[in-house]
Amino acid sequence: MTLDPSRTINGSFCKVYQNGNWILNAKGLELQTEINYEDIIRAGTRKVGKKATTIESTGTMTNYKVTHAWVRSISSIKNDAKGSFKTELLVEINDPENPNGKAWIRVKGVQFSTIPILNYEVGQIVEEELPFVFDDWDFVTKK
Repeated sequence: MTLDPSRTINGSFCKVYQNGNWILNAKGLELQTEINYEDIIRAGTRKVGKKATTIESTGTMTNYKVTHAWVRSISSIKNDAKGSFKTELLVEINDPENPNGKAWIRVKGVQFSTIPILNYEVGQIVEEELPFVFDDWDFVTKK
């Protein structure tokens, strides 16, 4: 059996939502959870064992710069009385050529790691990269 190329997921059919609104300018998203291990030295062997101890979730969203809305929201951290901007993202994967790849992923407790004030080059489309940490994620059933 060989791979059917039409079944690979096309990123053009992935969407990111925040507060129920489709983030139209999102052009890329990366989500990952790193599993951290501690070495366990065992008697009777030179082989070091590994014990899973913690997990840490990070992500990056890349957007076309259309407004300063993200910068304004993330900048709330500058106000000592407010604290950090915390939100939730919902990701839709819906490539029409791969119905088995359809999924919704809820990303909970998103907190951004940097404030992308501005990054531009003359003659280039302006983009913003938004690295973040998050508390948890899960696949959800969407009707």
